[in-house]
Amino acid sequence: MKKNDLCERLIQNESSELKRILASILNKLTILLFFLGLGIWNLRLGIWNLRKGMLLFALLYLVLSMFKLYACEIEFEVQGEKKEKYKTGDELIVIVKVAFTHKVCEIVLQDTKFEAAGLIIESATDWKETSPGEWERKLKIKVTGSEDGKLTLTATRSCSKEGGFGSLTLLQDSK
Repeated sequence: MKKNDLCERLIQNESSELKRILASILNKLTILLFFLGLGIWNLRLGIWNLRKGMLLFALLYLVLSMFKLYACEIEFEVQGEKKEKYKTGDELIVIVKVAFTHKVCEIVLQDTKFEAAGLIIESATDWKETSPGEWERKLKIKVTGSEDGKLTLTATRSCSKEGGFGSLTLLQDSK
């Protein structure tokens, strides 16, 4: 995968990242506005009803935290000893974790697309459900090297619910 291809893929998935950031900011802003509104309301009426205020806060927080703007969360984790830089020929095991935000997904896990730059996927285990809506698999990766010194593994799921995107970037030892 060329550097330009990776940039195009990141630009296409930028909207999902932006939505995640905006959702987090909106969540924090709502909490702040709630406490500000609660304080103004209490000053205006001269009443301090902590129990009702906390119950309302908890209900509002639960409702807002249920909304996620992306369908799948994809994470990578290097199993075993993680190095700062990897040499050509190094082999490592990477655990890929996929969590479905929507309980039912229209595409199967086997349709998750993996792309590697400076790496080769030598083998992979089958997907295993670790808990309801959460799946993982292990990938055996071999470092082949790249010109820019960055080793990248990406996973993409495309569906009508925003899909999912995850990326693992490692550094190559230039020696």
